[in-house]
Amino acid sequence: MITTTGRIDCHVHYYASKFADLLLPSSGKATVPIRAFVSSRAGWRDLDALREVMDETGVGLGVIVGSMANLNGLRRAGAGASEAYNRSLSEDMAPSEGRFLACAHVDPMGGRDEVAQLDRSLKQPHMAGIGLVTSYDGIALDDPLFEPIFEVARAHDAPIMVHPADAWREALRLDHNVLETGFGFLMDDALTLMRMALKGTFDKYPDVRFMFCQLGGFAPGCCARWDFHVRQYRLMGAALNQPLPEWAKHTFVDYLRHVWLDTHSQDRHIMRLVLDLLGDDNIVLGGDYPLTVPEDGVHWVLQELGALGVSPETVHKIERDNALRLLGSRAG
Repeated sequence: MITTTGRIDCHVHYYASKFADLLLPSSGKATVPIRAFVSSRAGWRDLDALREVMDETGVGLGVIVGSMANLNGLRRAGAGASEAYNRSLSEDMAPSEGRFLACAHVDPMGGRDEVAQLDRSLKQPHMAGIGLVTSYDGIALDDPLFEPIFEVARAHDAPIMVHPADAWREALRLDHNVLETGFGFLMDDALTLMRMALKGTFDKYPDVRFMFCQLGGFAPGCCARWDFHVRQYRLMGAALNQPLPEWAKHTFVDYLRHVWLDTHSQDRHIMRLVLDLLGDDNIVLGGDYPLTVPEDGVHWVLQELGALGVSPETVHKIERDNALRLLGSRAG
């Protein structure tokens, strides 16, 4: 049972202590200077430093999510690295007085052994969910490859927290950090959400709780276009006496209302769109510390919500209540 009060931040980064040196780029190893700069912050490897920032921002509970750095670094570490990493995470959080929960790492390309370790890892203390990224080696989450992981999530009543990947960096020449994360991340979220809706992933796993970082990227802006295509398929189906595909029986808004979206880096205008389209039941707080400083994280989000003039009830949902529903029984 969660005993901490205050806000719940569903987008926190931290590297398990036994693996931090492997996963954190030094100034000599980083291919992008900004990565070495932000990686120097103590919160990546020091939960006490992370807790200080949480106290400053009124966050009572931080949920640690995964990233591409976890995947790439742990692949280099070899067989058994995922389970060892998850064990180290669990051990790190033991003395934290319930201030942190973490998502278990899994490499979907690792086959049955990786799925088996995920099942074991979710039995470790303080493991609250599964950390995935939007795509792996060009394969997005709509692929049947991920269904064994979704089955584990269902069996453990564990949410799946999805962070953007960098799959399109080379194909679209996202050769600058601003292009890679300022555009590519938002596009990758939208593409993955649309693919999962089109391929029936959400229909097949309606009881699995997915959370996508950064308010789903560009996805909320695609809802009207989705509706346009639904109308096209209905016209074609009526003219040719063809059945309507399953996805076309739903609006994209229907699908987005069944996932959670975190607030990281999105301004009031995008939040207004999401609130108008989806309501206030599936938005959770995302601070992204230590990658993002509080002024651009939790403090920024609260400022933007204030500028929108949303009700105290909506703010409370975003700060805490929606996250409790996302975490479900794993918060116990």
